[in-house]
Amino acid sequence: MLPKEFINYSKKFKFGFLVTSHRGYPLIEFVNFKVKLEDITINNGQLKEGKACLVLANERYSENSIMANILGDLIKDRLHYTLTPSKVFWTNSFSMNGYPKEIINRWTKK
Repeated sequence: MLPKEFINYSKKFKFGFLVTSHRGYPLIEFVNFKVKLEDITINNGQLKEGKACLVLANERYSENSIMANILGDLIKDRLHYTLTPSKVFWTNSFSMNGYPKEIINRWTKK
């Protein structure tokens, strides 16, 4: 079951990247998804069932980017796929302007 805060957070993303493995190599598919409390519905793609990671991210990576990773098991249902999550990680936006100057100076000197 996913945290309710994550469901609201996931609404910031219009699409995701689903990562699966085939013969030891990662396969990455651009997918449309819908997050629910119990699982995540994926509406497109020719995907491989098994362990998977759905990555939600901004169109481009930047200092203020936000993202999420949902690890779980991917199974095919008749018309779509279902990702049953086992672990979820997400971040809030980050900005150097929000940190004290002493910390920024310490980071940039290393």
